[in-house]
Order: sequence, then C-alpha cells, then structure tokens
Amino acid sequence: MEYFVFKLNLEPSVLEAYNYNSHKEHVVGVVIPEALKRIFSEFIDIDENIVKFIDYIDLDEVKKSNQYEEMLKLNEDMVKMYNEVIANYNIGKGITYTPKYLEHRDKLNKSIENIIFKFPFLKGAFELKDNIFPIETFSKIKMAVTYIRKAKKIESFINSFPENILNSEFIYDKSYELIYISANNKTTKEAENYIEVLEEKINNFSSASNIGRISINPVYEEFSFEGMYSEITIEIVYPNGHPARDRSKAIKEANAAREKRSFEASKEEKINAFKLNEYFKEDAEKGYIKSATSRGKSIIRSVIKKISFQEE
Repeated sequence: MEYFVFKLNLEPSVLEAYNYNSHKEHVVGVVIPEALKRIFSEFIDIDENIVKFIDYIDLDEVKKSNQYEEMLKLNEDMVKMYNEVIANYNIGKGITYTPKYLEHRDKLNKSIENIIFKFPFLKGAFELKDNIFPIETFSKIKMAVTYIRKAKKIESFINSFPENILNSEFIYDKSYELIYISANNKTTKEAENYIEVLEEKINNFSSASNIGRISINPVYEEFSFEGMYSEITIEIVYPNGHPARDRSKAIKEANAAREKRSFEASKEEKINAFKLNEYFKEDAEKGYIKSATSRGKSIIRSVIKKISFQEE
C-alpha cells in the first residue's frame, strides 16, 4: 500500500525536558508512541517499529450534544431577528439593533466557542466558502452575519463530513517520528484535512499528555513556491534534532515553538515566490514547513512524499 508521509514535531520545552539530543531513540521510539496509545485506545503493533492507530470520530455524539443543539436553536432565532432588521430597513425604519439582538448575537458567539472547544475538529468548518449565508455585497446590515455563517458552516460541515475520515487510521513510525496516512481512496487534500483533525485531537489532550502540543506537517518530495505576491508569510516549526543553520539557531535560542518570516515587496512591486524555494527546500523535505501564504491563501505547489509497504 501507498502512504502519504507527515512529520510529527514536538515543541522545544518538551524536547529539552527529555534531553532529546542525547535520548532521541527513547523519545521517538517510546515516549511518543506511548503517549499516542493513551489518546487512541485502539491500536495494533504491526512490527517493532510500526504502530497502527484507529481513530474514530463519532458524529452522533456531536449531533446529540447540548452544545450543538443549543447552537442550532440560537442560530435559527438569530436568522429570524436578522431578517426582521432587514424588513424594517426595507420599509424605511432604518437599521436598528435592539439590546435583545446584541445579547442574542453574543450568546450565539459563545455557543460556537463552546462546541469548538468540545469538538476541535469542527474548526475545519470555517474553511467553507462564505456563500453558505449570502448577503448583498454592499449591504449595510452585517451585524451578527459572521456568527450566523460560522454556525451554518458547522452544521453543513457535520452533515457532509467525509465517510473516509469518520473511521480513519494512521500509522506512527517509531524510527523516524513520521506519521503515515493511507493514500488508498484519499486525495492529497483529504489527507491534509485529516492531519489537521488529528493534530487538533492530539493537542486537545496536551494538558494530560507527556508530549504536550505537537505539530504534524507534510514531508515534501517535490517542493515549490509559485506566483508573484505583494507579501508572503512562511511559518516554520521548531526543528527536532540538531539545529544547523542560522534560522534554526535563532529559533532554538528563543526557545520558540514556531517562527514566522514575512516578506513584503517594494511599493508597486511583487515578490517572485519561486526565488525563495532554495532557502526553504530543506525545511520542506524534513517536515518543518507549517504554512506558506499570501493574504491567507497557500502559495505552496508541491507533492507530498509517499512510501510503500505491506502491513503484515
């Protein structure tokens, strides 16, 4: 079978606590897999280096939760109140947001925060397009629209959640700190979406886990930035192992979990992203690139590494 390859990275405080540079094999081969086994109770030791974990997302638990039911009801009422404001405006009464309207907006916002806290994987809903609750481009009535859209995105996300993520598996390689996601019936984007869900789930247990917060990034086989941009932001995670370059030394000395590098073009000029490739290629191949964006959109045009092996 073929698998997409991702790199699991620990934060500097955890690496320091375990004296990673001197005890790497113990951290990679014992500490991390044991922590994962406490979070994911279903697992199979395929061989001495490969562990398969079963990750199950129970959507019925979400749908039956008090948080979800409350959010749906609050949003239903919020939409009615919003439409009333529009109706009053259309008959010449102006735009009036009553104290009740503002209070209800705040309650809806809080309910969204509550359900995201309980089910972190629902953050993926916010990537859905805003046309889920369209309003006129130049509408003056926008109060509460952000929260109405968020709630509707969560509802749509749950109702259309991919079946192949509901019952997912991932493999941890105890030799290299790598996570393998089956490429069978999964596109690259679906694998990346699942990795975001997996990272959130592990980090939700960070206070009880002995590995703290982690990041899981693609290991790129072919890597390239493309396009012309007025600004570019590249986010890199703390490198596990011996930092060897000035960039790595700086983030190590700062004891920072992540580093963001921003590039801004001169006035009326553009940055050729391709020219940055050679400076970040090594980080990409080692799984240290968290994101590379321009105005919130990814500029990475790359191929995630795949490996093949048979499960015994």
